[in-house]
Amino acid sequence: MSGRGTSSHYRATFSDDGAVRIKHGSDRVISASVFLDDAPLADAFWRALSDRLADWGDIAVAIYGTDRLCRRPSESSTEPWRRVIELEIPVRELRFWKQTAVNYSLCRILEYLTDDAWNITFSQRRRHEARESQQPTLFELPVPAPSCGVLFSGGLDSLAGLVAFSNENPQTNLAVFSAHTSTRVTGPQRALLRRLRPSLPNRV
Repeated sequence: MSGRGTSSHYRATFSDDGAVRIKHGSDRVISASVFLDDAPLADAFWRALSDRLADWGDIAVAIYGTDRLCRRPSESSTEPWRRVIELEIPVRELRFWKQTAVNYSLCRILEYLTDDAWNITFSQRRRHEARESQQPTLFELPVPAPSCGVLFSGGLDSLAGLVAFSNENPQTNLAVFSAHTSTRVTGPQRALLRRLRPSLPNRV
């Protein structure tokens, strides 16, 4: 790319809540919000993420968001194609991420993947918890075994299936899942479950 400089410089700083401020040059500033909703990950594994796994998710999303927000110039621009990206990310396990080998490996992988120069620094996250830990779970964890999820529409067939399954599996705990489009549906569903619970103590 003849006629261009050697690098286009960006500095991105993330806060605990995912707000990012990116400086490009002397006066251009980009502000955005980039964060990971890790509740689906915790739900999928029925447990909260460890601090290091939660950090991994935040780091990956911060890198992805920074890469997308730090635009490369057009072919006709005189700005350099190669970017120098300084990135600051708050983490929970600061001691782990500040290890020289960890930081070096991460920056080298990103340089290989993007053909840019990355310089990542980590700061101590003030809000320690992951997003998923801020919301209560549907069930007490860990879920007692054996357990089984049961679809329940409130109709006669699903009611009969629920009763038959519970009788055939008297030791199994039942997590009943229902969907509804109006209160006319939820009323009968809840009324039927209230009638069933005395027959299935501590199982539904």
